[in-house]
Amino acid sequence: MKKIMMMFLVLMSFCFQVSLSYAKVEELNMANYMFKLNSAPVAVVSFAITNPSDDYNSRLRQNMKDAADFYQYNPLLKFYSVNVFEEPFLVRALEVKKFPTVVIYRYGERVASHEGLIYLDELMELIESNQYGE
Repeated sequence: MKKIMMMFLVLMSFCFQVSLSYAKVEELNMANYMFKLNSAPVAVVSFAITNPSDDYNSRLRQNMKDAADFYQYNPLLKFYSVNVFEEPFLVRALEVKKFPTVVIYRYGERVASHEGLIYLDELMELIESNQYGE
């Protein structure tokens, strides 16, 4: 009986492998932003400078990764980032003026934003208060 149980558990572990990979924060660019923002029920987009020595922008990137990990099983939420130096035309098109900034879109429509450093708890609160329609 123990052998059968062990075989069953091994078989089940192969059938229902649990993914331990973390959620991703995908890069937005001029080529993909229209499709990604319009197709996502809720898109959380960070606009930051990718400079490791810049503490504010580094914290934002880490907070976005942590939030993406927390919400990885929520199919409504997608997390994106924009490197403002590599995508200046996208930054202008999406009307972002200060960095770092987080903007929340619902099916492509801008519904909320936060300029400046945002801590993880504030980011989670911003997401929670804007992920569902009114």
